[in-house]
Amino acid sequence: MKRHLFLTVIATLAISMFVACNNGEDSDTFPLLNKRSFSLASQNLDTLYSVDKSAYTLGGMEVMSRASDTVIGDLRLSPENTSIIANGKKVGTVAYRYGRVETIDIPGLCTISRLDDIQGKRCPYKIQPYPNAAASPYYIVLIAVREAPVEVTIK
Repeated sequence: MKRHLFLTVIATLAISMFVACNNGEDSDTFPLLNKRSFSLASQNLDTLYSVDKSAYTLGGMEVMSRASDTVIGDLRLSPENTSIIANGKKVGTVAYRYGRVETIDIPGLCTISRLDDIQGKRCPYKIQPYPNAAASPYYIVLIAVREAPVEVTIK
């Protein structure tokens, strides 16, 4: 009987601790962005930004083949990585300022440039397509990070 009572108390404590630690909130915080997909076919300037006024960073990017939708290059975005390589060739560059992505330039596809924070928009990036960007053999997927990552496709 004592053993049964002891196991019941231990089980109750374990369940109580689990419930207290997991109160239904998701511990991951994703950046809330205005869009998760951008089309370069229209040739119009567009902007990526945080809609909840919280900061995020661009942590990485993948260069994707349009023909097969497969990764042909990837890059962790940090100041020591300034060349964008896909299929063994340099296809673009990344410039940083104060440790943050300032400009991503992929000739034939687009230029992504950081803007100053503007009213209601935090960490805005201007996305400017090159002429005939939709005909590029590749597109990119940016990884935007707050605590957890979100993919942003620019095609």
